[in-house]
Amino acid sequence: MKTDQIRFENDRLELSVRRPTHFVTIFLVSAATLCIIAPLIIFAGMMIRPEEGFRIDTLTVALSLIPIVFGIYLLRIFVWNFFGMEVYSFDNEKLEFWSDFKFFKTEKKSFKINEIGFGTEHSGFENERKSILTIKTKKFKHNSKVELSEKDADRLIELLNQKLNQNKTIKITEMKQYTNTVFMVEPVNFGFNEETAVNNFFQSKSNETSKTIQERALSEFKGMVSKLRQHGVNVIVLQDTLNPHTPDSIFPNNWISFHENKTVALYPMFAKNRREERREEDVIEILEEKGFEVEQIMDYSSAEDEEIFLEGTGSIILDHVNRIAYAAVSPRTDEELFIEFCEDFEYSPVVFTAYQTVEGERKQIYHTNVMMCVADDYAVICLSALDNKDELKAVTDALKKSGKEIIDITEDQMNKFAGNMLQVGGLGNAKYLVMSQTSYDSLTKEQIAAIEKYNPILSVEISTIETLGGGSARCMIAEVFLPKKK
Repeated sequence: MKTDQIRFENDRLELSVRRPTHFVTIFLVSAATLCIIAPLIIFAGMMIRPEEGFRIDTLTVALSLIPIVFGIYLLRIFVWNFFGMEVYSFDNEKLEFWSDFKFFKTEKKSFKINEIGFGTEHSGFENERKSILTIKTKKFKHNSKVELSEKDADRLIELLNQKLNQNKTIKITEMKQYTNTVFMVEPVNFGFNEETAVNNFFQSKSNETSKTIQERALSEFKGMVSKLRQHGVNVIVLQDTLNPHTPDSIFPNNWISFHENKTVALYPMFAKNRREERREEDVIEILEEKGFEVEQIMDYSSAEDEEIFLEGTGSIILDHVNRIAYAAVSPRTDEELFIEFCEDFEYSPVVFTAYQTVEGERKQIYHTNVMMCVADDYAVICLSALDNKDELKAVTDALKKSGKEIIDITEDQMNKFAGNMLQVGGLGNAKYLVMSQTSYDSLTKEQIAAIEKYNPILSVEISTIETLGGGSARCMIAEVFLPKKK
């Protein structure tokens, strides 16, 4: 990778500071020169003309040194902004990095490859699309001083994580339940969706302005992306567009899914304004640019004409290893279309109905993925949402026969999105369960211990998105199981 600021070749990464304007350069040089030379001239005058009452003592010397030190500091800033570069050097076991000022270098720091994770953080003002590189270990966090464009930073993180994985020899011999590549959509006009609220009882309105809501949602989104990347998850981001207005675009898993057989699936959506979210051509173009293979598209969206809906991995929970698909029937999840999907993708269907109590009435839960999460060795599920005993037995039997430990959550915990979780891969063999901070706070110590027996938890603060959108961490992520071109 090579840009005006980034040079990444072989085992060496160089990040160059963007040079300041001529005005800033002249100001820094002039100010530094004045701060250094003026005290020296005054001090020399005091030495030459002691008879005029000038007295040289410790205090005078100390006061003279203050502007000189400040001038040297300004000179250092000038040298950094004009010649500065951060250098990162890889080998099989460690990463070394240092700052190069051209005329001098800082001390090298090094970390073991298998202990670090790369990420990005927003830099500058909110409306500036700038990011900085971060390196994180369990005990240390390094923030780069070089500001990059968000686009360049995202591409760099992808390459760095690939580099780390290359330095760890890993064999993948079978289908995994999770992937370390995910697709997410950055919101530009997030807000409460009246069309989905008719059967999404997790949504709540807010009295805040649309601008404030969007700013908070964007901040939460970027924080989540940054945390995933810091833990080695390859996050591919597509920015939403202002037109058409799609307040729920932050939840792409409802309209698209990516499968290991080089197939992309498109789904029929209940809300008419959510159908505008489908931008499959843009998404596939990005994925193919990143080396993923797409051979066919299974488009179920025409079912909308008959008022039949199946909202992606919101409606369907997939056990990829055991080829079992779970679905809770609702106004957004049609049983017959679900069965058709299972036949097309060779999954065994498990169909049931899940309920929640709304103002004293039992009503169907709009999406399966808010009450159920299937990971590699365990499943988090709200069993009390299944009122039918036969369906309850069928679901628990399927989970147990496929070797899953069942971690039961209450309906109150489900209402706090404790079922809306997703297992993802990190660097090497690392794996995590992603959930919101709201979800995490609702869990008991015993439930947390049961999950952490299998993998660490990554919790993210997304309360604005949850409250207005009625979806949580899992809803924001579309997993990419597509193979890469050889």
